[in-house]
Amino acid sequence: MAMGQAGSSLAKLFGRFVELSIPNVNIHSREALHSKVSQILPKGELWVATQPFHMHVGGESVVLAQHYVSSPLAELMGFDEGEVTDEEMLLELANLINGAFLGQLGNLLGVPVGFTPPTLLCNASQRQNVASQLFPETAEWTHSLVMEVEFNLEGESLSLYLWLLLTEKCSQWLTTVVEEFFE
Repeated sequence: MAMGQAGSSLAKLFGRFVELSIPNVNIHSREALHSKVSQILPKGELWVATQPFHMHVGGESVVLAQHYVSSPLAELMGFDEGEVTDEEMLLELANLINGAFLGQLGNLLGVPVGFTPPTLLCNASQRQNVASQLFPETAEWTHSLVMEVEFNLEGESLSLYLWLLLTEKCSQWLTTVVEEFFE
């Protein structure tokens, strides 16, 4: 439900239809996620922004953009040509998508959601170490619940993927809250 509401909010913002994939929810090991990113990399440009969030417990949101060109999106959002860089636009998109989805999820579950500012992990020219930066060996988790959704904006050649990386503690809390929500 939160994803549909987020898609609706983004469609209103852009004045265009936003197509959403059916959310794909899986538990992945760090190694499996590393492999998944490596499979995406050869398909073309990849831009990655990350944004930590916290509800009752925290997680990390990852927005992956393929074939990303910011100028049409910047124009749709009211920016003048050259007013924002590609990097700034991706950070803005990550913030919008995260705020729309996680904000709606928090509203549905009755919990406040907080964010830190998004950061650009890589752009098209910095792809070599993406997987190891996203999933470092020093991370405190070995497995994560990953919710993957693809956003496609009508009339634009843009595909955005939203991954929510949740620790075991966060996954357990979220499962309990969702079960209570549906009771």
